[in-house]
Amino acid sequence: MAEDLVTLPMVPAKSDVTTRVEAITQDADLSWVVSLLTERRDEILMRWLDAATDQPFHQARSEKAVADHIPELFDALVRLLTNYSDPSRSAGVPLEDPDVLAAANSHARVRFQQGFTAPSVAIEFRLLRQEIGRALRAYVSDRSPTTDVIGAELLLHDALDGAVFIALTTLNEHEVARRTAEVALEEERALASSEREAFFTTLGHDLKSPLATAMAIAQLLRHQAAKGRLDVTQIESRLASIEGALRRGALRVDELMDLARRDGPEAATLHREPIDLVALVRAVLEGYRVTNDRHEIVLGPGIDSLVGEWDRDRIERSVDNLVSNAVKFSPHGGRIEATVTEDRSGERRDAVVTITDQGLGIPPADHDAIFARFRRGSNATDLPGSGVGLWSVRRIVEQHGGLLTVDSRLGAGSTFTLRLPIGLSAHD
Repeated sequence: MAEDLVTLPMVPAKSDVTTRVEAITQDADLSWVVSLLTERRDEILMRWLDAATDQPFHQARSEKAVADHIPELFDALVRLLTNYSDPSRSAGVPLEDPDVLAAANSHARVRFQQGFTAPSVAIEFRLLRQEIGRALRAYVSDRSPTTDVIGAELLLHDALDGAVFIALTTLNEHEVARRTAEVALEEERALASSEREAFFTTLGHDLKSPLATAMAIAQLLRHQAAKGRLDVTQIESRLASIEGALRRGALRVDELMDLARRDGPEAATLHREPIDLVALVRAVLEGYRVTNDRHEIVLGPGIDSLVGEWDRDRIERSVDNLVSNAVKFSPHGGRIEATVTEDRSGERRDAVVTITDQGLGIPPADHDAIFARFRRGSNATDLPGSGVGLWSVRRIVEQHGGLLTVDSRLGAGSTFTLRLPIGLSAHD
Protein backbone atom coordinates (compact mmCIF):
# COMPACT_ATOMS: atom_id res chain seq x y z
CA MET A 1 0.00 0.00 0.00
CA ALA A 2 2.88 2.37 0.73
CA GLU A 3 3.71 2.80 -2.94
CA ASP A 4 0.10 3.81 -3.65
CA LEU A 5 0.09 6.73 -1.22
CA VAL A 6 0.14 10.15 -2.78
CA THR A 7 2.36 12.85 -1.37
CA LEU A 8 0.34 15.92 -0.42
CA PRO A 9 1.45 19.20 -1.96
CA MET A 10 3.47 21.52 0.21
CA VAL A 11 1.53 24.67 1.14
CA PRO A 12 2.97 27.54 3.19
CA ALA A 13 1.59 27.43 6.75
CA LYS A 14 0.46 31.05 6.62
CA SER A 15 -1.64 30.62 3.48
CA ASP A 16 -5.33 31.47 3.75
CA VAL A 17 -8.01 28.78 3.72
CA THR A 18 -8.85 29.21 0.07
CA THR A 19 -5.23 28.84 -1.04
CA ARG A 20 -4.69 25.73 1.05
CA VAL A 21 -7.90 24.04 -0.16
CA GLU A 22 -7.17 24.91 -3.80
CA ALA A 23 -3.61 23.56 -3.50
CA ILE A 24 -4.69 20.24 -2.01
CA THR A 25 -7.70 19.65 -4.28
CA GLN A 26 -6.25 20.82 -7.59
CA ASP A 27 -5.14 17.29 -8.54
CA ALA A 28 -7.86 15.44 -6.62
CA ASP A 29 -10.57 13.43 -8.36
CA LEU A 30 -13.75 14.23 -6.45
CA SER A 31 -16.19 12.66 -8.90
CA TRP A 32 -15.98 9.21 -7.30
CA VAL A 33 -16.46 10.85 -3.86
CA VAL A 34 -19.64 12.51 -5.14
CA SER A 35 -20.88 9.18 -6.49
CA LEU A 36 -20.11 7.46 -3.19
CA LEU A 37 -21.92 10.05 -1.07
CA THR A 38 -24.88 10.07 -3.45
CA GLU A 39 -25.12 6.28 -3.34
CA ARG A 40 -24.80 6.18 0.47
CA ARG A 41 -27.00 9.22 1.15
CA ASP A 42 -29.83 7.45 2.98
CA GLU A 43 -27.42 5.32 4.98
CA ILE A 44 -25.41 8.36 6.11
CA LEU A 45 -28.52 10.32 7.05
CA MET A 46 -29.91 7.36 8.99
CA ARG A 47 -26.63 6.97 10.89
CA TRP A 48 -26.74 10.71 11.64
CA LEU A 49 -30.33 10.39 12.85
CA ASP A 50 -29.43 7.52 15.17
CA ALA A 51 -26.40 9.38 16.52
CA ALA A 52 -28.41 12.56 17.07
CA THR A 53 -31.26 10.72 18.76
CA ASP A 54 -28.83 9.20 21.26
CA GLN A 55 -27.72 12.65 22.43
CA PRO A 56 -28.91 13.77 25.90
CA PHE A 57 -30.67 16.83 24.53
CA HIS A 58 -32.82 14.53 22.37
CA GLN A 59 -33.32 11.84 24.97
CA ALA A 60 -35.09 14.33 27.24
CA ARG A 61 -37.64 15.08 24.53
CA SER A 62 -40.81 13.09 24.05
CA GLU A 63 -40.53 12.82 20.26
CA LYS A 64 -37.85 11.16 18.19
CA ALA A 65 -35.32 13.52 16.65
CA VAL A 66 -36.23 14.61 13.15
CA ALA A 67 -33.81 15.49 10.41
CA ASP A 68 -35.39 18.89 9.64
CA HIS A 69 -33.02 20.57 7.15
CA ILE A 70 -30.10 18.13 7.54
CA PRO A 71 -30.96 16.30 4.25
CA GLU A 72 -30.93 19.66 2.42
CA LEU A 73 -27.60 20.46 4.05
CA PHE A 74 -26.17 17.08 2.99
CA ASP A 75 -27.36 17.62 -0.60
CA ALA A 76 -25.84 21.12 -0.63
CA LEU A 77 -22.49 19.67 0.48
CA VAL A 78 -22.62 17.08 -2.31
CA ARG A 79 -23.37 19.84 -4.85
CA LEU A 80 -20.36 21.72 -3.51
CA LEU A 81 -18.12 18.69 -4.18
CA THR A 82 -19.70 18.35 -7.62
CA ASN A 83 -18.72 21.93 -8.44
CA TYR A 84 -15.15 21.30 -7.31
CA SER A 85 -14.94 18.10 -9.35
CA ASP A 86 -15.39 20.09 -12.57
CA PRO A 87 -11.92 20.97 -13.92
CA SER A 88 -13.26 24.17 -15.52
CA ARG A 89 -15.03 25.21 -12.37
CA SER A 90 -15.11 28.57 -10.69
CA ALA A 91 -16.49 27.14 -7.50
CA GLY A 92 -15.99 30.02 -5.11
CA VAL A 93 -14.98 29.82 -1.48
CA PRO A 94 -16.32 26.83 0.49
CA LEU A 95 -16.83 28.97 3.56
CA GLU A 96 -19.27 31.13 1.60
CA ASP A 97 -21.29 28.54 -0.31
CA PRO A 98 -24.83 30.01 -0.34
CA ASP A 99 -26.71 26.69 -0.48
CA VAL A 100 -24.80 25.25 2.46
CA LEU A 101 -25.26 28.43 4.49
CA ALA A 102 -28.99 28.58 3.71
CA ALA A 103 -29.61 24.95 4.69
CA ALA A 104 -27.58 25.25 7.91
CA ASN A 105 -29.31 28.48 8.85
CA SER A 106 -32.76 26.97 8.22
CA HIS A 107 -31.91 23.97 10.39
CA ALA A 108 -30.67 26.17 13.22
CA ARG A 109 -33.76 28.36 13.03
CA VAL A 110 -36.11 25.38 13.26
CA ARG A 111 -34.13 23.92 16.13
CA PHE A 112 -34.30 27.23 17.94
CA GLN A 113 -38.08 27.27 17.55
CA GLN A 114 -38.15 23.74 18.96
CA GLY A 115 -36.30 24.90 22.08
CA PHE A 116 -32.79 23.62 21.30
CA THR A 117 -29.74 25.50 22.55
CA ALA A 118 -26.81 26.60 20.40
CA PRO A 119 -24.41 23.92 21.81
CA SER A 120 -26.94 21.20 20.95
CA VAL A 121 -27.27 22.43 17.37
CA ALA A 122 -23.48 22.60 17.07
CA ILE A 123 -23.30 18.94 18.11
CA GLU A 124 -25.78 18.01 15.36
CA PHE A 125 -23.58 19.70 12.76
CA ARG A 126 -20.50 17.96 14.16
CA LEU A 127 -22.27 14.61 13.98
CA LEU A 128 -23.08 15.17 10.30
CA ARG A 129 -19.44 15.90 9.53
CA GLN A 130 -18.45 12.83 11.53
CA GLU A 131 -20.81 10.51 9.63
CA ILE A 132 -19.72 11.86 6.23
CA GLY A 133 -16.06 11.39 7.15
CA ARG A 134 -16.74 7.89 8.44
CA ALA A 135 -18.45 6.96 5.15
CA LEU A 136 -15.54 8.29 3.11
CA ARG A 137 -12.92 6.44 5.13
CA ALA A 138 -14.95 3.24 5.21
CA TYR A 139 -14.90 2.92 1.43
CA VAL A 140 -11.34 4.05 0.74
CA SER A 141 -9.37 1.32 -1.01
CA ASP A 142 -5.83 0.91 -2.23
CA ARG A 143 -6.95 2.55 -5.47
CA SER A 144 -8.48 5.57 -3.74
CA PRO A 145 -5.86 8.31 -3.58
CA THR A 146 -5.48 9.92 -0.17
CA THR A 147 -5.63 13.31 -1.85
CA ASP A 148 -9.19 12.69 -3.02
CA VAL A 149 -10.43 11.90 0.49
CA ILE A 150 -8.47 14.61 2.26
CA GLY A 151 -9.46 17.18 -0.37
CA ALA A 152 -13.13 16.24 -0.08
CA GLU A 153 -13.04 16.36 3.72
CA LEU A 154 -11.27 19.73 3.66
CA LEU A 155 -13.92 21.19 1.40
CA LEU A 156 -16.76 19.76 3.47
CA HIS A 157 -15.19 20.78 6.78
CA ASP A 158 -14.56 24.32 5.60
CA ALA A 159 -18.09 24.66 4.25
CA LEU A 160 -19.62 23.24 7.44
CA ASP A 161 -17.42 25.39 9.66
CA GLY A 162 -18.67 28.49 7.88
CA ALA A 163 -22.24 27.25 7.99
CA VAL A 164 -22.05 26.43 11.71
CA PHE A 165 -20.64 29.85 12.47
CA ILE A 166 -23.33 31.70 10.52
CA ALA A 167 -26.14 29.48 11.78
CA LEU A 168 -25.16 29.73 15.43
CA THR A 169 -24.63 33.47 15.13
CA THR A 170 -28.17 33.72 13.78
CA LEU A 171 -29.38 31.42 16.53
CA ASN A 172 -27.68 33.55 19.16
CA GLU A 173 -29.20 36.73 17.72
CA HIS A 174 -32.65 35.16 17.87
CA GLU A 175 -32.01 33.97 21.42
CA VAL A 176 -30.91 37.43 22.54
CA ALA A 177 -33.92 38.98 20.81
CA ARG A 178 -36.25 36.44 22.40
CA ARG A 179 -34.84 36.98 25.87
CA THR A 180 -34.96 40.74 25.44
CA ALA A 181 -38.59 40.48 24.32
CA GLU A 182 -39.41 38.20 27.25
CA VAL A 183 -37.81 40.61 29.73
CA ALA A 184 -39.67 43.55 28.16
CA LEU A 185 -42.94 41.61 28.22
CA GLU A 186 -42.41 40.61 31.84
CA GLU A 187 -41.65 44.21 32.79
CA GLU A 188 -44.74 45.36 30.90
CA ARG A 189 -46.87 42.74 32.66
CA ALA A 190 -45.43 43.72 36.04
CA LEU A 191 -46.12 47.40 35.31
CA ALA A 192 -49.64 46.62 34.12
CA SER A 193 -50.23 44.50 37.20
CA SER A 194 -48.94 47.28 39.44
CA GLU A 195 -51.10 49.84 37.63
CA ARG A 196 -54.18 47.65 37.93
CA GLU A 197 -53.53 47.02 41.60
CA ALA A 198 -53.05 50.71 42.28
CA PHE A 199 -56.15 51.59 40.29
CA PHE A 200 -58.47 49.09 41.94
CA THR A 201 -57.05 49.86 45.39
CA THR A 202 -57.79 53.54 44.85
CA LEU A 203 -61.13 52.78 43.25
CA GLY A 204 -62.04 50.74 46.34
CA HIS A 205 -60.99 53.64 48.55
CA ASP A 206 -62.88 56.16 46.43
CA LEU A 207 -66.02 54.03 46.48
CA LYS A 208 -65.74 53.20 50.17
CA SER A 209 -65.42 56.84 51.20
CA PRO A 210 -68.78 58.10 49.85
CA LEU A 211 -70.49 54.89 50.94
CA ALA A 212 -69.09 55.31 54.46
CA THR A 213 -70.33 58.91 54.46
CA ALA A 214 -73.80 57.86 53.36
CA MET A 215 -73.82 55.11 55.99
CA ALA A 216 -72.76 57.50 58.75
CA ILE A 217 -75.45 60.05 57.85
CA ALA A 218 -78.09 57.31 57.63
CA GLN A 219 -77.09 56.05 61.09
CA LEU A 220 -77.29 59.61 62.42
CA LEU A 221 -80.77 59.95 60.95
CA ARG A 222 -81.83 56.70 62.57
CA HIS A 223 -80.38 57.78 65.94
CA GLN A 224 -82.09 61.18 65.83
CA ALA A 225 -85.37 59.63 64.69
CA ALA A 226 -85.29 57.20 67.61
CA LYS A 227 -85.03 60.16 70.00
CA GLY A 228 -87.66 62.19 68.20
CA ARG A 229 -85.25 65.00 67.34
CA LEU A 230 -85.79 65.18 63.60
CA ASP A 231 -87.66 67.85 61.74
CA VAL A 232 -88.37 68.14 58.04
CA THR A 233 -85.48 70.54 57.40
CA GLN A 234 -82.96 68.15 59.00
CA ILE A 235 -84.33 65.20 57.08
CA GLU A 236 -84.06 67.04 53.78
CA SER A 237 -80.52 68.16 54.57
CA ARG A 238 -79.36 64.68 55.62
CA LEU A 239 -81.00 63.02 52.63
CA ALA A 240 -79.32 65.54 50.30
CA SER A 241 -75.96 64.66 51.87
CA ILE A 242 -76.63 60.94 51.39
CA GLU A 243 -77.66 61.55 47.81
CA GLY A 244 -74.47 63.57 47.18
CA ALA A 245 -72.25 60.87 48.70
CA LEU A 246 -73.88 58.12 46.65
CA ARG A 247 -73.62 60.24 43.52
CA ARG A 248 -69.87 60.63 44.05
CA GLY A 249 -69.64 56.85 44.29
CA ALA A 250 -71.59 56.52 41.05
CA LEU A 251 -69.19 58.97 39.38
CA ARG A 252 -66.26 56.70 40.32
CA VAL A 253 -68.06 53.75 38.75
CA ASP A 254 -68.63 55.80 35.59
CA GLU A 255 -64.91 56.60 35.55
CA LEU A 256 -64.10 52.91 35.70
CA MET A 257 -66.47 52.21 32.80
CA ASP A 258 -64.89 54.99 30.71
CA LEU A 259 -61.47 53.52 31.40
CA ALA A 260 -62.64 50.08 30.24
CA ARG A 261 -64.08 51.37 26.96
CA ARG A 262 -61.58 54.16 26.31
CA ASP A 263 -60.85 52.93 22.76
CA GLY A 264 -64.36 51.87 21.85
CA PRO A 265 -67.01 53.79 19.90
CA GLU A 266 -68.98 54.52 23.08
CA ALA A 267 -66.06 56.49 24.54
CA ALA A 268 -66.85 59.60 22.45
CA THR A 269 -70.65 59.52 22.86
CA LEU A 270 -71.84 62.62 24.70
CA HIS A 271 -75.36 63.13 25.99
CA ARG A 272 -75.74 66.90 25.87
CA GLU A 273 -78.43 68.85 27.64
CA PRO A 274 -78.79 72.42 28.94
CA ILE A 275 -76.83 72.72 32.21
CA ASP A 276 -76.34 75.60 34.62
CA LEU A 277 -72.61 75.19 35.22
CA VAL A 278 -72.61 77.50 38.25
CA ALA A 279 -75.29 75.44 39.96
CA LEU A 280 -73.43 72.22 39.11
CA VAL A 281 -70.13 73.47 40.60
CA ARG A 282 -71.93 74.81 43.68
CA ALA A 283 -73.56 71.40 44.27
CA VAL A 284 -70.23 69.57 43.94
CA LEU A 285 -68.58 71.92 46.44
CA GLU A 286 -71.47 71.54 48.87
CA GLY A 287 -71.09 67.76 48.77
CA TYR A 288 -67.50 68.08 49.98
CA ARG A 289 -68.19 70.90 52.40
CA VAL A 290 -70.68 68.97 54.54
CA THR A 291 -68.21 66.10 55.13
CA ASN A 292 -64.98 68.09 55.38
CA ASP A 293 -63.95 70.27 58.31
CA ARG A 294 -60.23 70.64 57.47
CA HIS A 295 -60.62 72.77 54.36
CA GLU A 296 -62.38 76.00 53.54
CA ILE A 297 -64.27 75.08 50.39
CA VAL A 298 -65.85 78.08 48.68
CA LEU A 299 -67.35 79.24 45.40
CA GLY A 300 -65.51 82.42 44.54
CA PRO A 301 -67.01 85.58 43.08
CA GLY A 302 -68.22 85.30 39.53
CA ILE A 303 -71.48 85.06 37.66
CA ASP A 304 -74.73 83.76 39.15
CA SER A 305 -75.64 81.47 36.27
CA LEU A 306 -74.05 80.12 33.09
CA VAL A 307 -76.03 77.73 30.91
CA GLY A 308 -74.49 75.64 28.17
CA GLU A 309 -75.08 72.33 26.47
CA TRP A 310 -72.81 69.63 27.92
CA ASP A 311 -72.90 66.04 29.13
CA ARG A 312 -74.06 66.56 32.72
CA ASP A 313 -72.66 63.36 34.23
CA ARG A 314 -69.23 63.75 32.66
CA ILE A 315 -68.86 67.44 33.43
CA GLU A 316 -69.94 66.80 37.02
CA ARG A 317 -67.42 63.98 37.24
CA SER A 318 -64.70 66.27 35.88
CA VAL A 319 -65.42 69.01 38.43
CA ASP A 320 -65.73 66.43 41.20
CA ASN A 321 -62.34 64.96 40.26
CA LEU A 322 -60.65 68.36 40.36
CA VAL A 323 -62.18 69.20 43.76
CA SER A 324 -61.34 65.75 45.09
CA ASN A 325 -57.71 66.21 43.99
CA ALA A 326 -57.59 69.65 45.60
CA VAL A 327 -58.71 68.12 48.90
CA LYS A 328 -56.40 65.10 48.60
CA PHE A 329 -53.29 67.07 47.70
CA SER A 330 -53.87 69.64 50.44
CA PRO A 331 -53.33 67.21 53.34
CA HIS A 332 -52.78 70.03 55.83
CA GLY A 333 -55.98 71.83 55.00
CA GLY A 334 -56.27 75.32 53.54
CA ARG A 335 -58.60 77.12 51.18
CA ILE A 336 -60.05 75.48 48.08
CA GLU A 337 -61.80 77.93 45.80
CA ALA A 338 -63.76 77.33 42.63
CA THR A 339 -64.80 80.04 40.20
CA VAL A 340 -67.03 80.03 37.14
CA THR A 341 -66.72 82.79 34.54
CA GLU A 342 -67.50 83.38 30.90
CA ASP A 343 -64.85 84.29 28.35
CA ARG A 344 -65.74 85.84 24.99
CA SER A 345 -63.34 85.97 22.06
CA GLY A 346 -64.95 87.10 18.85
CA GLU A 347 -67.93 84.84 18.20
CA ARG A 348 -66.63 82.15 20.54
CA ARG A 349 -68.00 81.88 24.07
CA ASP A 350 -66.27 79.70 26.64
CA ALA A 351 -67.23 78.71 30.15
CA VAL A 352 -64.17 78.77 32.39
CA VAL A 353 -64.01 76.81 35.64
CA THR A 354 -60.98 77.12 37.92
CA ILE A 355 -60.19 75.04 41.00
CA THR A 356 -57.44 76.47 43.20
CA ASP A 357 -55.85 74.87 46.26
CA GLN A 358 -53.01 75.67 48.67
CA GLY A 359 -51.55 72.18 48.70
CA LEU A 360 -48.40 70.38 47.65
CA GLY A 361 -48.13 71.79 44.16
CA ILE A 362 -46.73 69.88 41.20
CA PRO A 363 -43.06 69.69 40.12
CA PRO A 364 -42.59 71.57 36.81
CA ALA A 365 -41.29 68.45 35.07
CA ASP A 366 -44.59 66.67 35.85
CA HIS A 367 -47.02 69.27 34.50
CA ASP A 368 -47.63 67.32 31.30
CA ALA A 369 -47.12 63.82 32.73
CA ILE A 370 -49.95 64.07 35.26
CA PHE A 371 -52.52 64.03 32.44
CA ALA A 372 -51.31 60.64 31.16
CA ARG A 373 -53.14 57.48 32.17
CA PHE A 374 -51.78 55.91 35.38
CA ARG A 375 -49.31 58.79 35.87
CA ARG A 376 -49.06 61.01 38.94
CA GLY A 377 -46.84 63.77 40.24
CA SER A 378 -43.50 62.50 41.51
CA ASN A 379 -44.13 64.16 44.91
CA ALA A 380 -47.47 62.37 45.42
CA THR A 381 -46.34 58.77 45.79
CA ASP A 382 -47.26 58.66 49.50
CA LEU A 383 -50.85 59.70 48.86
CA PRO A 384 -53.55 57.32 47.56
CA GLY A 385 -54.34 57.62 43.89
CA SER A 386 -54.49 55.69 40.64
CA GLY A 387 -53.34 58.30 38.13
CA VAL A 388 -56.61 58.00 36.23
CA GLY A 389 -58.58 61.05 37.41
CA LEU A 390 -56.81 63.81 35.47
CA TRP A 391 -56.50 61.59 32.40
CA SER A 392 -60.26 61.11 32.55
CA VAL A 393 -60.97 64.83 33.05
CA ARG A 394 -58.80 65.90 30.12
CA ARG A 395 -60.43 63.24 27.94
CA ILE A 396 -63.92 64.45 28.82
CA VAL A 397 -63.00 68.11 28.30
CA GLU A 398 -61.43 67.39 24.92
CA GLN A 399 -64.51 65.40 23.88
CA HIS A 400 -66.46 68.60 24.49
CA GLY A 401 -63.98 70.54 22.34
CA GLY A 402 -62.47 72.21 25.41
CA LEU A 403 -59.12 72.48 27.14
CA LEU A 404 -57.73 71.53 30.56
CA THR A 405 -54.57 73.22 31.84
CA VAL A 406 -52.67 73.53 35.11
CA ASP A 407 -50.66 76.31 36.74
CA SER A 408 -48.76 75.15 39.79
CA ARG A 409 -45.94 76.13 42.12
CA LEU A 410 -44.25 73.40 44.11
CA GLY A 411 -45.23 73.76 47.77
CA ALA A 412 -47.66 76.62 47.06
CA GLY A 413 -50.65 74.90 45.47
CA SER A 414 -52.20 74.43 42.04
CA THR A 415 -54.89 75.93 39.82
CA PHE A 416 -56.62 73.73 37.27
CA THR A 417 -58.54 75.55 34.53
CA LEU A 418 -61.31 73.81 32.66
CA ARG A 419 -62.41 75.67 29.52
CA LEU A 420 -65.59 74.53 27.73
CA PRO A 421 -67.19 75.93 24.57
CA ILE A 422 -70.75 77.04 25.27
CA GLY A 423 -73.09 75.18 22.93
CA LEU A 424 -72.44 72.35 20.48
CA SER A 425 -68.93 71.75 19.17
CA ALA A 426 -67.50 70.16 16.05
CA HIS A 427 -66.49 67.13 18.09
CA ASP A 428 -70.05 65.75 18.00
